[in-house]
Amino acid sequence: MKEAGGVPTKKPTQPCKHLLPRRESPSAPNLQDAINIIVKSSVHQLLLIVDGTTVANVTSTEEDRKDPAVFSRWQVTTGLHVLVLSPRDGRLLFRRMLMTSQFGLSQEIPSLLMSLTRGNILVIAIKNDGALNLTPTARSLLQSFGVKTAHALRFRNNLAWVGTVGGRTWGEAATPNIDERGNHGVLWSSPVVLEVQVPRRPSGEGERRPRSCSVE
Repeated sequence: MKEAGGVPTKKPTQPCKHLLPRRESPSAPNLQDAINIIVKSSVHQLLLIVDGTTVANVTSTEEDRKDPAVFSRWQVTTGLHVLVLSPRDGRLLFRRMLMTSQFGLSQEIPSLLMSLTRGNILVIAIKNDGALNLTPTARSLLQSFGVKTAHALRFRNNLAWVGTVGGRTWGEAATPNIDERGNHGVLWSSPVVLEVQVPRRPSGEGERRPRSCSVE
C-alpha cells in the first residue's frame, strides 16, 4: 500500500484474538466466603442454625405454659436471647438469656451489650416475650446496635436480628404489634424466621468472650 508521493506504508494489524485477555462473566458470591445464619423467634421455640448446624434450640410446650411455678421451663426460656458468634467460622462464643419478665434481670441488658467485643457477630432474638420490663435505656442501646424496632417492641412481639458488634445490621425480622387492650393472655404473634449471609472475617478479629457471659 502506498500513499501519495509513493511512500510505502504498513497495513494496520489487528491483535490476535487468542492473545487478548479473557473477560470473565460476573459470578455470584462464593457461599463458602459467607456464614449462613437462620434465626427463628416464636412463642415455643428459639432456633439458631449456623451453616446447617443447630447451635441453639430452646423449646417449650403448652403444658409448660400451664405450670404455675415462678421458674418453670416456660418462665426460664421466655425473654431476650443474646448469642455471639465468631466472625471467622460462625462458632458459638457465648450465649445468654435475659428473663425480661423479671424486672431485676432485665436491668442486666445494658451492661451485657456494652461488654461485647467489636467485630463479633451478634444474634438477638425473642422467645415468647422480650418487651416486658424492657427499659427505655435498654431500648435505646438496642437501637444504637442497629435494632430498628427496639422502641416499637410490645408485649409478645417476636424479633430476630443479626448484626456485627460495632458494625452493620445484616438482617431484622419482627412481627406487628398485638393490641394489648384485647390481649387477655391468649394471643401471640406469628413466628418470624430470618436468614442472612455474613461475610467471613480473617482470624484474630473479634472472638473475645465477655467475662459476664458463658457458653452453655
